[in-house]
Amino acid sequence: MMHGQICFALWDDYLVIRIGNESASMLVAGDPHARLFDLNGKTMKGWVMIATDALSEDEDLQNYIDMAMLSTCTLPPKTAKQTPKRTRRKAD
Repeated sequence: MMHGQICFALWDDYLVIRIGNESASMLVAGDPHARLFDLNGKTMKGWVMIATDALSEDEDLQNYIDMAMLSTCTLPPKTAKQTPKRTRRKAD
């Protein structure tokens, strides 16, 4: 998490990174280990899945994490949602 935004995660056998729409398209086109993040048939824009066989070297993993961090740090911080206070019903 960076400023309340998800930066990267592990999902099944993949590293999932958030890098934005344009970067995601370029990475998928040029990296055989990368594909758009598909969650139950719905593609998540700006997210890429990296197969774990591409992460055997620490340097490779760090490169993908760096991509995600650079992209995520450009997003505005999320603010905490305030939940409305519940009003109690008066007893009859």
